[in-house]
Amino acid sequence: MTNHLLSCDWGSSSFRLRLFDRIQRKVIGEIRTKDGATKLSMETGSAFPDKGVEGDELFSDYFLNAVRELEEIVGEIPFSVPAVFSGMITSAHGWREVEYAPTPFDIDGKGYKYCRKVLPEASDFGRELFFLSGVRNEKDVMRGEETEVVGLFQHNDYEDFREGCLIVLPGTHSKHIRIEAGRIQGFQTHMTGELYVVLSEYSVLQKSLGGVSNPGFSDPRCLDALKKGIRESFQGELSSSLFQVRVNTLFQRMDALENQCFLTGLLVGHEVRGLNSDAHRLPILLAVGQEMLKAYSSAIEMFDPHVDLHIIAPEVSRDLAVFAHAAFLESCVS
Repeated sequence: MTNHLLSCDWGSSSFRLRLFDRIQRKVIGEIRTKDGATKLSMETGSAFPDKGVEGDELFSDYFLNAVRELEEIVGEIPFSVPAVFSGMITSAHGWREVEYAPTPFDIDGKGYKYCRKVLPEASDFGRELFFLSGVRNEKDVMRGEETEVVGLFQHNDYEDFREGCLIVLPGTHSKHIRIEAGRIQGFQTHMTGELYVVLSEYSVLQKSLGGVSNPGFSDPRCLDALKKGIRESFQGELSSSLFQVRVNTLFQRMDALENQCFLTGLLVGHEVRGLNSDAHRLPILLAVGQEMLKAYSSAIEMFDPHVDLHIIAPEVSRDLAVFAHAAFLESCVS
């Protein structure tokens, strides 16, 4: 098999295509857009329940155009270079639906379910495309985050955590993933990011927040409001605590910016307060963008001052999907 691969991380709201050198283990070039799988399929009305030919052409045309754009950056990419896809592109909203793999799931990528396609179809010289599954347990599902986990453990710096850790992946739908004995043994989804948007745009709290934004925490006022929200989250139930955002305005305790930080602390605090509460305490690995790092690290450390917390470096977390795709080819296809 070729020493290169096309890594396509195609989520519900974003598209990222990268050419990866498997020998030198580095990204050579990339294309990034906001044309996620769900967005594209909904625009054509092709996502539910059966995409049919129209949906298939939509995604294949988009992918081929992206490859041509990438070739303008890196030069010709031979058809012998395979492409690996993960994220919502392999869901019912995407190009090829692949059923979920069960837990426990091997963090070396050997447990993926996948399907293969050749593009152009019915061609002896087409490019091989591989679509990777998500993972499920008895109560939850994820599609894309498991790929980040597989990619993380391709880095030698994280070898010591293979036997046991909790991985926290904040986002629209945050994931808490438990690793034991080299496998994903369990995970849980928290709708933290989506709740923030819904409450900011569509609830009675809207006027107290001034709309949706990404509050920074370098301002001492904002950091103080964030920590007040975290402390409030440890004391009460979420539905009751949320109204404190409104009360902050009525009693002139906080302005809109401070309230945004308070709400962030409230939601993040509720997410993490039961993170490591069982008898067997595990180190926590946190992979989060710089804008939310302070919120999550503060909440985790305030809840448990003795926590063994490790921040995954941005330069590592940025390319986790690429390393997972390479691991899949090496373990399942080569």
